[in-house]
Formats: sequence, structure tokens, C-alpha cells
Amino acid sequence: MATMDAPQLLNRAAVYRLLAQVFRTELSGELAVALRDAEMLSFLREAGYAVGDELPQDTEGLRELRREYGRTFIGPGPHVAPYGSVHHPDDPKRGRLWGDTTAEIRRFATEHGLAFEGKAYDGIPDHLGHELELFALLLDAEAAARAEGDVDKAERLRNSQRFLVTGHLGRWVPAFCKAVEAQTESPFYRGFASLTQDLLGDEGDRLAGM
Repeated sequence: MATMDAPQLLNRAAVYRLLAQVFRTELSGELAVALRDAEMLSFLREAGYAVGDELPQDTEGLRELRREYGRTFIGPGPHVAPYGSVHHPDDPKRGRLWGDTTAEIRRFATEHGLAFEGKAYDGIPDHLGHELELFALLLDAEAAARAEGDVDKAERLRNSQRFLVTGHLGRWVPAFCKAVEAQTESPFYRGFASLTQDLLGDEGDRLAGM
């Protein structure tokens, strides 16, 4: 895949920020509005993903989707924890929170200027929402570097993206997404799990060819 220009990078970053919100917290009215945004849906559908059709149009449907978020990602009972160390095949503490890969992603994020804070931060840096937000930050930074004509900086940022995708997201997210597809009763979360897995697969192919 050819190197993307600044507008393409910014579009991708917007998609990953949206995905980060989907997995980080239960569906709010504000997030539902963002997901129905015509420009965003058009971008996704042009890429071959018919997501958004499962969004509820009524208050009770929204409440049910919030309950499904809890059942799928939080529990009590069987659920799919959205944390890297739980699923990462190379983590010696796999299956637990705060594994070795958690510390690695925290160092990496700090080095790239991402401060984990605010009400959306639950204290554990390898939550899928946080890692997708970090990837979006790197795409934004590459877009700015390319817009400024700083090729060396842009390539360093691509290297950082490659590390994040091949060493972290690409290693554990496929297993996580498959588990979500099996666990959830919601076409909404099943669809976004499939979308996330496919997009990160595309990123792996794109960055492998650098």
C-alpha cells in the first residue's frame, strides 16, 4: 500500500478515535450521534464496512446496548476484558491485568506524549481504547509532519506505528475480537469487532511494506 497523504492519515485517525470510544465506554447519546455522522459512515462504507445500521433509534434500544456493553466487556459473569495483557500471546502473565506488555505500552505511550488521565482513563494503559487512541495520535502526528514536508519525522512516526501494530495491537486484538464476536449478543459490537480486526490487518500490511 502506498504511503498515505495528510488528509488520508487524518481520516484514519478519526476512525480509530471513534473505535476507541466504542470500546472504552458504554454507548452514550453523544457517541451515537458521532456514529451516525454522515461523513464518517460514508468513509467507512466506501471502505466496505456497513457499520452503523445496528444503532438503536429509540431510548430503550440505547439502554439495552449500554447493558450489552457491560455484559460483553465488564461482567459480572463471562466477559471479554479489553486489555492487552489478557490476550497478548507473548506476555508471560497472559490472562491477567498489568502484564509485562502493559508496562511496555505505558513506556511507549509516555515517550510519544500521551498522558493517560481524565475520567475515561481507568488506570490501566493497555485498554483497547487507550491503544487505539495512541495509534490515532501517531497518525495525526505523521499527517502534520507530511503537511510540513518533514519526511524524516514522518518516517520515524511510521516506525512507531509499525511497532505499536506489529508488537501490540496486531498481536492481541485479533484474539480479542474473535472472543467478542463469540461472546456478545449484539450485532453492533460484533460488527465493530470485525471492523477493528480488519482495519488493523490492513495497517499491518501497510506498515510491513515500509
